Amino acid sequence: MTGGELPPLVVELEVRAPVDHAFRTWVGEAARWWPPGHTVTGDPVAVVFEPRVGGRIFERGADGVEHDWGEVVRWDPPHRLAYRWHLFFAADDATDVEVTFTPCERGTEVRLV
Repeated sequence: MTGGELPPLVVELEVRAPVDHAFRTWVGEAARWWPPGHTVTGDPVAVVFEPRVGGRIFERGADGVEHDWGEVVRWDPPHRLAYRWHLFFAADDATDVEVTFTPCERGTEVRLV
């Protein structure tokens, strides 16, 4: 670790759903599960992950205005997604995030780093 860097935060959870469903829910239904207090509008109509490397991650409000949250840097459905996250921060201060979806006995292990 160099000055100012923090060790990565790792969150692991198991969901009772197949890998492809867990991945699709993460990227396609984020407006339904993302905490409203952690959005720009407080009640987004959509949270969009454009499905490609270089794709935008953004929130769309009821008024149609889009608010950038980040950029996709790895798109490997349904197993892996990585992005530069800068919600509420300048893009230069983005956080690297990687989410993996791995089959397990009861469904899918989701690992967020």
